[in-house]
Amino acid sequence: MASAGASRAGRDFAARNADCLLMAVPELDGVAERAKRYRERAALPEVEVFATGHVICRESKAEVEEYYDHIVREYRDRKAGDRLIDAAWPSSKSLPHDRLSELRERSVTSHATFPVFRRPR
Repeated sequence: MASAGASRAGRDFAARNADCLLMAVPELDGVAERAKRYRERAALPEVEVFATGHVICRESKAEVEEYYDHIVREYRDRKAGDRLIDAAWPSSKSLPHDRLSELRERSVTSHATFPVFRRPR
């Protein structure tokens, strides 16, 4: 069973019952440590932990930023993004409320997952 609970209660439920956790990643700092702590608490011996994210690849950093601006600031359906955030996390204890405006912006790119910007190889 997979679980996507990001709150403390959701992670506790997953640790007791799931063999896979889809972990929310509002920022990269501490992701590896959080995954390690979760695996240590998990009831099953070989639990999988996946972090959510999305990738934007372009040849240069400037092209990445230009494309991100295009899809997030120019192409964005602000009402739809706001409704997603308001519906998905109406009383969330895991949503970092101090970063709500950033999550509203990111809601357009991939359900508010963490952005990874890279050049193709």
